[in-house]
Amino acid sequence: MSGLPLEQPTVSAMWAAVASHGEHLLCCSRIDREGWRGLRADTLVARAQRLAAALLRRGLLPAAPVGLFADHGEQWLIAHAAIQLAAAVDVPRGSDVSNRELTHICGVTAMGWAFAASPDLAARVRERSPGCRIILLNGEPSHEAELPWHQLLEEAESAEELSELCRRQGTVEESDLHSIIFTSATTGKPKGVMLSHGAMMAQLRAIAAVPIPLGFNDRLLSLLPVWHIFERTASLYAVACGASLWFTSPRRFADDLAQVQPSFMASAPRLWEALDARIAAAVRKSHPVRRALVAAGRFCSRHFRAASRAIDGRRPHLRPQSLALRWAIAALNVPRWLLFLAPHGLLNTAVLERIRQSTGACLKATVSGGGALPPAVDEFFTDLGLPVLEGYGMTEFPVISVRVPGRAVPGTVGPPLPGVELRLADPESGAALPPGQRGEIQARGAMAMSGYWQDEQASAATLLAGGWLRTGDLGEIGADGCLRIVGRCKDTIVLRSGENVEPGPIEDAIRRSPLVEQVVVVGQDAKHLGALVVPDCAALAHALGLAEEGFDVAAAAAHPQASALLRHEVHRLVSREQGFRPYELVQGVALLPRPLELGEELTKLLKVRRHIVHERWAAEIRRICGGD
Repeated sequence: MSGLPLEQPTVSAMWAAVASHGEHLLCCSRIDREGWRGLRADTLVARAQRLAAALLRRGLLPAAPVGLFADHGEQWLIAHAAIQLAAAVDVPRGSDVSNRELTHICGVTAMGWAFAASPDLAARVRERSPGCRIILLNGEPSHEAELPWHQLLEEAESAEELSELCRRQGTVEESDLHSIIFTSATTGKPKGVMLSHGAMMAQLRAIAAVPIPLGFNDRLLSLLPVWHIFERTASLYAVACGASLWFTSPRRFADDLAQVQPSFMASAPRLWEALDARIAAAVRKSHPVRRALVAAGRFCSRHFRAASRAIDGRRPHLRPQSLALRWAIAALNVPRWLLFLAPHGLLNTAVLERIRQSTGACLKATVSGGGALPPAVDEFFTDLGLPVLEGYGMTEFPVISVRVPGRAVPGTVGPPLPGVELRLADPESGAALPPGQRGEIQARGAMAMSGYWQDEQASAATLLAGGWLRTGDLGEIGADGCLRIVGRCKDTIVLRSGENVEPGPIEDAIRRSPLVEQVVVVGQDAKHLGALVVPDCAALAHALGLAEEGFDVAAAAAHPQASALLRHEVHRLVSREQGFRPYELVQGVALLPRPLELGEELTKLLKVRRHIVHERWAAEIRRICGGD
């Protein structure tokens, strides 16, 4: 296969071209607390070809759906590459897939082949797809339909099989199906998003044009669920560019960020919230002089960077600004820039650099997606000089926009990627809105999905005439072309008074408090808004003068002073003085006796499943929202 990986028309051809990276390191997996195991590009592709040949030998047909039920790592990458090299279609999900999701996925795809991470998962797949043949990644087979991973990798491929693989790869068209990715179901039954080969390759080339340049010397720290489109897109981009993937986990994220020193990574807001809290806790425990220096460093950095953005014209603005106004804003900020130039330079080098060294000093960029980055966290890492870029996308349209490295506009998710068109429409009528108004974001481009698997009704409701895709998100497009997300069409809370409220900005405000770990604003059809809060127990215990030991979430919920303090904190942060309207004020606050749980109230990417929250905490919601 000639040409560079990013130049290929299909993902199958891209993987074949990755072999040209030769001896360059492609991925690394942790083998113990300190050690890593690396795999070269040519070795990984050779193993994937051997695996693809073994599947072909056993009857895998082109375009057949193949389940990939495993977590990110070397095995996942080889299995994914093998499926693509065999011209089949992968159907990925994590090893923690629920029985309900597994039943739905197996039922609608009727898959005849699947990779399973464990014997237990293999048994669950067989139960739902009795005729399915399963490649077992770990453990020993317990059924005749199960094939051990290591056995297939040890089988030698013949010249005829390699020739057939090349023939299959040559017949794959850009419009052919590359993957069926089932949504994480924040609002009910998961839908199978169909992504074509052409859509994925167009997406990778658009990212390269941002630009986020990666090469053989770059490292990408991979920690999000790789079946999710955001992490998959980032991983395939790194592979195509020749960068190496280093697989980690949320538990080891902070340590591996310092050890691996990645150049780039895809991340979720909650990871940066946790790192923000970890850094803040370390600063609180440090010597008073160091605390003062960090505070001074952040203060100078904030003013210096804000002045720089104003001079460069990178302040967000919805309406066009005249040249005279832009010059006036720049001129007014020059004295501030000069005032903070020297102290920022000193404190940035002497104080903030030490924090950056412990959190990823080599980062060219990290794109945070899968949810809104809280403004306070965004501001914190901007002050530190860490380039956390916020991006926007969805399974149906992987990356729609992203802040441009070096010219990021805070408060936005940046301009659309090259090749992506945006427009805003009235959520009710669907009529296009003029610039400067708030409406539902609709996107168009070669990266969009082909539709939902076996769901024509949902496809027709999402894919509109002219190639436009409805995102279901509310946004504003500024005069600078940058997109600002303001909420979800379906997240909108309608109070009994008829007022429409977007919970996102209110939740972002409440999360500014160091006492708050999780929060969900509620109030659909109620008299007023309420907030379900899970506190940061360590910070709350410190504020109440209590011992941290034994003071958990349940104890906090039962402590009257804790409830009173959190109510006061919420009312302080969400008030008329903070710019909120009267109907946006939170009247009632309830402390939950346990955190919101992954796989229950939270999706794998830590998005809130609001319908589950309303079911689980119905009594508390009625109590704090004035329910009858």
